[in-house]
Amino acid sequence: MAYLRRFKDSRYWFACFKGVNGKRLQRSTKETDRRLAQKIADRYEGTAAQASLGFLVERQARKVIGEIYEISTREKLRSDSVRDFFTRWLERVNVELNHKTFKRYEGVTAEFLNWLGPRASLSIAHLSSALILSDIATTSPASIRLRVSTFPWRRFSLHLEERLTIGSSMSMKRPVSPG
Repeated sequence: MAYLRRFKDSRYWFACFKGVNGKRLQRSTKETDRRLAQKIADRYEGTAAQASLGFLVERQARKVIGEIYEISTREKLRSDSVRDFFTRWLERVNVELNHKTFKRYEGVTAEFLNWLGPRASLSIAHLSSALILSDIATTSPASIRLRVSTFPWRRFSLHLEERLTIGSSMSMKRPVSPG
């Protein structure tokens, strides 16, 4: 069972639990409330136990991280869909761009979301620029490939990078235009 300890020079509780490899681990809970810290410690140990049995999948890991985040901050961890992310991104860049440029971005975004189909409803964490570019280069109609090749991927990837959750299994690399 997970237990807590506190170092003399820290105000935070540390979770002590058995890790995936069977060794005891210590992780700061960043909590001063012992009851909340114990909940976090129990989540750590439960997740490590699932992982050691081979049952921890990305979806479950994200769920546990979300629960730990909620215990600590008393807020739900936001997880945008691809569509939500693009909608908010367009709202942000609308104030920075001239009207024609914004309309072009809006058109490319609409075509891209249409091309994604049901995948546009998935969490943004399932999206990577490398995946987008490789998919577009191989499976999209020529009209989308042409318009996407002029899309400002560097600027977009910086916005996307800000939204990706820590611990994501994807690596976010600067995209290279397929054109």
